[in-house]
Amino acid sequence: MDKSTDNSETMDRISERKTKRSKKNRRSWLIKLGIGLVVLYFAVVFIRGLLPSVVTYTALKGNLEESLDTEGYIFKQQYIESVPTGGYFECMVDEGERVAQGQLVGYIFSNAPTNEQSDKIKDVVSQISRLENSSEEEIYANNAEMVEQRISSALRDMSKTREAHDMSAYAEIRERVDSMIAKKRSIQGEKTDKETRLSDLKTRLSQLENEVGGTKTEILAEQPGVYTSKIDGLEDTLSMDKIGSVTPGYLDGIPKQKSSAPGYVEAGQPLFKIVDNYGWYYVAAIPEKEAKDLKIGQSVRLRFFDLSDYTIYATVKNISQPEGGKVAVSMYTNRYVESIYSSNIVSADLVVSAYEGIKLPVKCLRVKDNQTGVYVVRLGVARFVPVTDLGRDEDWVIVRAVTDTAAEYKLQIYDEVIVDYKDIEDGKVVR
Repeated sequence: MDKSTDNSETMDRISERKTKRSKKNRRSWLIKLGIGLVVLYFAVVFIRGLLPSVVTYTALKGNLEESLDTEGYIFKQQYIESVPTGGYFECMVDEGERVAQGQLVGYIFSNAPTNEQSDKIKDVVSQISRLENSSEEEIYANNAEMVEQRISSALRDMSKTREAHDMSAYAEIRERVDSMIAKKRSIQGEKTDKETRLSDLKTRLSQLENEVGGTKTEILAEQPGVYTSKIDGLEDTLSMDKIGSVTPGYLDGIPKQKSSAPGYVEAGQPLFKIVDNYGWYYVAAIPEKEAKDLKIGQSVRLRFFDLSDYTIYATVKNISQPEGGKVAVSMYTNRYVESIYSSNIVSADLVVSAYEGIKLPVKCLRVKDNQTGVYVVRLGVARFVPVTDLGRDEDWVIVRAVTDTAAEYKLQIYDEVIVDYKDIEDGKVVR
């Protein structure tokens, strides 16, 4: 019994020693593993430190503009219409509205209308003008003629169908004919309604004019173009005929005058202007150094931020001789800009040149074997790719990939282009 107990205790001690030894070995292995990982980490850091440190920029499409902030004048062809008789002028068109030759522009009343009378007269005249100048009547006539032709065609089909004893098709065509006849009557009714409305409006206009009393003189547009009430005495100074003789000194001598809307007007007094809206000039005095790249016939872009958000194209037509370090540049366009026909002096952003392509920092560019290019990262290796420099400023450059080359690699969108680097060469591992 005692021997059995001793053997049992001995086995327990042996088992305990084995367990302790196993735990000690496991701890030792974990420590060695940790030390190995730390050594591996520092080895990777050391090896990475031996490689060149690079900063990259993703190649994306972009644009670059070279522009000048300018202030200049609008030269345009304009016609002044004078007052035929004294009275109170009531304009019936809006500022900047396009008018046709012979179109009613307004009235001169011998008695002054009240503000309420003036508003009512203008509203009625506007409605009459819309009805008289609209193409509704032609549309009605064309639609009626078209429906009549369709009715005639359908009746012929009905005759053929009846002869063929196809009564189901006959009933279907008959229903279609009835529908077209109803449509024709509707069109004729619309035309009659228009004529009735026009008659009622003219009657109402006569009533309003009688309420004002006195005499009324119609003022018609003698020229087609854009109406503006802004008469400032610069019409001859800013005439398109003067373009060939404009200099920086000429522009400096233009007085800053304000226009006034007419109330009571005397006979012979300038009343309003009609501006030819086919074409106009923007003329600005630009420092000679900044204008050195401008050439006659060159296409430029203009943005009149105070008037519109749109960019328009213009052509350089004239560049004066330098005066005081500046030249007068005359640019012609026939593009529409809101309020441009009633403006004299305006500010504009003159875009001299614009480039589109892949936009990169200028620091990316390098020259290798007399070829301009950039280094890109391909599978962790620096590769030289040739590019064409389209245009640049101090910080950015617009490039295009060179495709007609024997070079193995070509620049692509989303390439990682190396920006800041030292001792990088083609084929060198960078990552």
